[in-house]
Amino acid sequence: MTKEEKIEELAEWIVESMDMSALESYAREQLEEYYSSDEGLDDFETNYTEMKKIQLSEEERERARLEDNGII
Repeated sequence: MTKEEKIEELAEWIVESMDMSALESYAREQLEEYYSSDEGLDDFETNYTEMKKIQLSEEERERARLEDNGII
């Protein structure tokens, strides 16, 4: 087994062993650290813009669904 395969197996085991709140906390810390770095700044701007587009699209779909069902 290669070192990369062992790392992948270990990482998978660690993630599966974490409860959801610990996993969310770890992911949040890593993303905050990355997006605060010089190398993560461009990705931050791109990813934030894409997130806002997706959120707006989801809101528009939900509003249309509610209108179609006569809820609003």
